[in-house]
Amino acid sequence: MSIGWTGLPDLERVALDADIRAEVGDYLAAVGFDVARANQSDVDVRSDLAVLRWARRENRFLLCHDKHRDRGTLLPLLREIIERGGQIIRIGGAPGQSPLTSTGLVLAHRAQWQPFFAEHANGVALVHLSGCQLRPPAALRRLLQQRGGG
Repeated sequence: MSIGWTGLPDLERVALDADIRAEVGDYLAAVGFDVARANQSDVDVRSDLAVLRWARRENRFLLCHDKHRDRGTLLPLLREIIERGGQIIRIGGAPGQSPLTSTGLVLAHRAQWQPFFAEHANGVALVHLSGCQLRPPAALRRLLQQRGGG
């Protein structure tokens, strides 16, 4: 694990998607995360692909609630992660859920997603009440093929 210019490990740099409540960022910052908010940057927050690219440029993992169920969003995101890289932690549950619940899910499953991203560098981690699902690029490639995108 490398140390960034802030003195925090790179994996502790988080980019909040616009669908994440501001309090989640405040709570994460309070425990030492370096937090940047997409809606306070020049990125087009209506485009999940643009937000992922912004997070990657900023050397941050993207924290979101998006389920990415529609093919028009999911397939380009999967291709982007596979071909160019990126890290997404998706919080399960509704975007309107308590910010303490959302923050707790990120922190409670940190022991799973942190070494996953250290080993794989790119992929998607889904954190939810019943566990943590980790999807490295190979699993994303299979998902892309199953959805007819590759």
